Amino acid sequence: MPRDRPRSLADSPGFRLFFANTPLPMWVYDLETLRFLEINEAAVAQYGFARNEFLRMSLADIVQTGTAGLPAALGHRPPGLQLSGESRHRCSDGRLIDVEIMSHTLWFGDRQAVLAVIQDLTQRNRAEAAQAQRVTELEALFDLSGQLRAAQQVEAMYPILTDHALNLLQADCASLALLEPKRRWLTCVYSTGNAAEASGSALSLPESLPGWVLRTGVMYFADDLPREPMPAGMDVAQYRGFGPLIIMPVRSEQDVTGTLALARRRASGRRPFADREVRLLRGIAEMAGTAIRRAELYQDLQQAHVQMVFALAQAIESRDSYTARHSARLVTLAEAVARKLGCRDGEIEDIRWGARLHDIGKIGVPDSVLGKPDRLTDAEWTLMRRHPGIGEEILRSVERMRGVATLVRHHQEKWDGTGYPDGLRGEDIPLGARILAVVDAYGAVTDARPYKPARTHEEAVAEIQRCAGSQFDPRVVEAFCTVAQELSNNLSAGPRNGAAPEPPASA
Repeated sequence: MPRDRPRSLADSPGFRLFFANTPLPMWVYDLETLRFLEINEAAVAQYGFARNEFLRMSLADIVQTGTAGLPAALGHRPPGLQLSGESRHRCSDGRLIDVEIMSHTLWFGDRQAVLAVIQDLTQRNRAEAAQAQRVTELEALFDLSGQLRAAQQVEAMYPILTDHALNLLQADCASLALLEPKRRWLTCVYSTGNAAEASGSALSLPESLPGWVLRTGVMYFADDLPREPMPAGMDVAQYRGFGPLIIMPVRSEQDVTGTLALARRRASGRRPFADREVRLLRGIAEMAGTAIRRAELYQDLQQAHVQMVFALAQAIESRDSYTARHSARLVTLAEAVARKLGCRDGEIEDIRWGARLHDIGKIGVPDSVLGKPDRLTDAEWTLMRRHPGIGEEILRSVERMRGVATLVRHHQEKWDGTGYPDGLRGEDIPLGARILAVVDAYGAVTDARPYKPARTHEEAVAEIQRCAGSQFDPRVVEAFCTVAQELSNNLSAGPRNGAAPEPPASA
C-alpha cells in the first residue's frame, strides 16, 4: 500500500460488519468509473436487483434524476468530503423512488470511492403531495361555496356546480339533473362538454342511469362503461363513447332530489376516477343538494313576500279608487320616459314596479286622511308625507324589490332639494325617482279629486315645464314632454273600466 494513501475502509472489519448489518441501504462505487464496488443487503432488498447483478451495474443504471453533478463535485475534493442531495432512482421492477443520498469520499482498496447512504423519501413525498392535493381541493370547495352564496337565483347555481365539478375532477363532460316537482321524471337542468343528457331534456326514472341512481339512492360507478354490467331495462345508447363514469345522487336532507354525473371519453390513456375523486364528487353533490334546497326555500319566501306586497297594493286600491287609476296610468308613462332616457332593462323594470307601487306606503295613512274630500291640515299632511318611508320599509323586505324601494322612498324629492323625506337635491336623487316625480305630478294634475277638478293634458304639461329646474329634473321634463305628446290620446282616454295593467312578467 503506498505510504501517501490513507487506510482503506475495505480493510476494516468494523466497517464491514456495520456495512452488512445496517438497516439503511448503502453502496460503494468507484469515483472514476461510477461502477458499484459493494452493496449491502438493505440496498438489495430496496432496489430488487440481485447482489451479483448490482456489482455489474454503474450509478447511471440506477440514478434517473437529481445527482448528475455530484460525482464530479466529489472528484475534485479530498477524501473525507461529505455531500448530500435528493434524486430519483429506478428499481428492478421499473418503479421510481425518491431518495436522499448522503455521500462520503473514501479509499476502498486501491481505489478512490464514494460511500452512499440512502434514505427512501417516496412515502414522505407522497404524503406531502397528498396533503397539497387536499389543500387544493379544500380551497376549491371553499371557492365553490362562495360562488353559490353569491348566486342571485337558484338557476344560476346549476352551471356553477356542474362546471366546478368538471374542472376539479378533470372530466370531459358533466350534467346536473333534478327531480321535477311531481317526482315523475328527472330534468337535466345543465350539461356541459357534450354530456349524454342535453340541457332541458327529460330523463325517465325507470329507464335511465340517473333515474336508477335516484330510485336506489346508490352511486353508479364505472371504470370503463362498455365493459360494465348495466342495471336491467336501462337505455344506455346515449352513453356510447364514454369510459369512466360516475353518477352521484344529490340529496336534500334525507331525500334524493337529483343526480350529478361526470364522464371521461373512452380513449387510450383516459384513467378511471380515483377513490379520492369519488369522495370529492360526493362532497360537491352534498353541497349542491343543500345549496339548491336553501335557494328554493328562499325563493319561495321571496315570492310569498311579493304576493304580500301585491295584496297590500290591492288593499290600498280598494280604499282609494283614485290610487288604482293613478298607478295604472303611471306604469305606461314612466316606462316610456325611462326608455326615452336610455335606461337599461333592469332600471326600466324597477321603474315600472315603482310606478305601480309608489303609493303602497299609504297603507299606513288613516282612511280619514286618505279619503278626506277637503284640503289636508298641516297635521294631516305630516301623516301623508310619511308614506314614501313606509313604502320603502314594506318593499325592502323583498330582495328583488330593494331597488324599487329606493325609488319609492325618493319619488317625492325635488330637484332643488325642498322635497321629502330626505331633502335630496339634483343628481343625488335616483333617476328612476326623478322620473316617477314627473309622471306622478302629471297624474295629480290631470286626475279629478274631491277637492279639485281635473285639468287638461296641455295644462299639466305647461305646469311641469314651469317647474323644470326647481321641482323637476329638466332633462326628465324634456323626455316626458316628448313622450306625453306621443301618448296623449291614450293617456287622456285612460284604461278601460279603470283596470290596471298587469305587473311586469318577471315578478
